[in-house]
Amino acid sequence: AELRDEAPKPPANGGGAEGAPKPWVVELRGVVGDDTDADIAEQDVHNECSDLGDVSAVRYADGAFFVELADKADADRVCKALGGRKYLGRTVQAKLLPQDEK
Repeated sequence: AELRDEAPKPPANGGGAEGAPKPWVVELRGVVGDDTDADIAEQDVHNECSDLGDVSAVRYADGAFFVELADKADADRVCKALGGRKYLGRTVQAKLLPQDEK
């Protein structure tokens, strides 16, 4: 390792807690409706997304699920696989959020 006089620079994507990279977040809308239990849907979302990439967290807020993934390629894969897919008769909308919107 090279010695430097200056403080280390944060990761290019801004970093998260304790300097860890910020996760990529996919917003999923259209999963929960009046006839859906959000807890059951959350488990379904976690299972589906885990098959597509390394999921670090799934949270539900404001009528949408927010799926956190460490890798952008995984996040892109989740968007492509789930966007437009039907869940209990509803069409899922998937959107990769820009790094600064999380």
